[in-house]
Amino acid sequence: MPGLAQGIALEFGQGRVVVLGETAMITAQRVRAGELEMLIGMSRGGNDNKQFVLNVLHWLSKLI
Repeated sequence: MPGLAQGIALEFGQGRVVVLGETAMITAQRVRAGELEMLIGMSRGGNDNKQFVLNVLHWLSKLI
């Protein structure tokens, strides 16, 4: 949907900036609540979070 960005990337001066509205996707977390354990972010399977972080870092370092 337009207007509901979770992040933005832009060039600023001679550098680059990435601002994310949600950082759980770029972390690896285990959350326990009693017997229940949940994996969040890069720990959870079935997503491209690891590749997303690599792409962001490569873009920030101007490799891409």
